[in-house]
Amino acid sequence: MRDAAHVHQLGDDAASRGVTLTDIGASYLREVAPAITALRDAEALVGELQSHPSGRLRMTTPFELGQSALGDVLSDYASRYPEVRVEADCTDRRVNLVEEGYDLAVRIGPMDDSRLVARKLGEPHRVGVFASPGYLQRHGVPARPPELVKHRCLAMAGQLTPTTWTFQGARRAASVSIAPCISVNSFRVLVALAKADQGLVRMPRIHATAALSEGTLVEVLQRFAPPPQPLYAVYPSARNVSPAVRAMLQLLTDYFKQPPWSP
Repeated sequence: MRDAAHVHQLGDDAASRGVTLTDIGASYLREVAPAITALRDAEALVGELQSHPSGRLRMTTPFELGQSALGDVLSDYASRYPEVRVEADCTDRRVNLVEEGYDLAVRIGPMDDSRLVARKLGEPHRVGVFASPGYLQRHGVPARPPELVKHRCLAMAGQLTPTTWTFQGARRAASVSIAPCISVNSFRVLVALAKADQGLVRMPRIHATAALSEGTLVEVLQRFAPPPQPLYAVYPSARNVSPAVRAMLQLLTDYFKQPPWSP
């Protein structure tokens, strides 16, 4: 491309100085001129593509977090960047971004893959135990985590350890094994069950925010709640981040600064 541009420049310089090209030179310039123009157009197009989001973006989020937030995020993104084709996968499976060809993931908790670049998003992710006022009135309010063995518990079946609930004690973390009366792989369903007085549920607070505001759920065992977990956007490399990924990172950062469920 540099040699072709140089040839074109030579022709311009000759014309500006009043120098007449030889017949061979003029013929050569006529032949290569369209190619030079095409190369310049291609270079301009590449520069435009490198600065404006386009192409395909593959991303993954935890299932229920994606259900709560991804609709708003993707709608805004699509309105701003219509030339990007987004493929989003809501799953609690730990996707290998590098091997499976994903550009970006939203993850909760500490990062365990040093190959990934992580950007912190908004407020930490809190987990709590919730129940309806009606359930607590009939069955009592648990004062300490070991008392959960006497209660009806609702478990998230999609988690790695659905029957082990972890709490923060005075000196260290402690776990309680529960025998769930109902297990289901949806926090939305669990919220509905808890609101219907069916038992206690342990879940991220984001899924209980609306019910807490309505008074249909209350939080218990708050002083034993585990430390908040960070929320991250992660991607394979800080080098050559595409404009599409860069734009999504910024949109996620802005969104999670003040998500709809925050108090």
